[in-house]
Amino acid sequence: MEQVVGAWVDPPGHNFFFVVETDDAAKIFAGLWPIIPAGTAQIRPVNSLQAALETADELRS
Repeated sequence: MEQVVGAWVDPPGHNFFFVVETDDAAKIFAGLWPIIPAGTAQIRPVNSLQAALETADELRS
C-alpha cells in the first residue's frame, strides 16, 4: 500500500518534497520514474524513530 503523507514545494528552488508511506521502496522509484528524466530525484528510505529505538533495545539485550 502506498500513501502520500505530505507534499511540499520550494518554488524558487524548483524542488518538490513528498513523504510517502509504502511497504516497498521500489514502488517509490517506479512511481517517480516517469518524471525523473526531467530532472533528478533523491529517495531516502526512513524508519520511525520509535521502531529504531525498539530495535536497538532488542539488539542490546
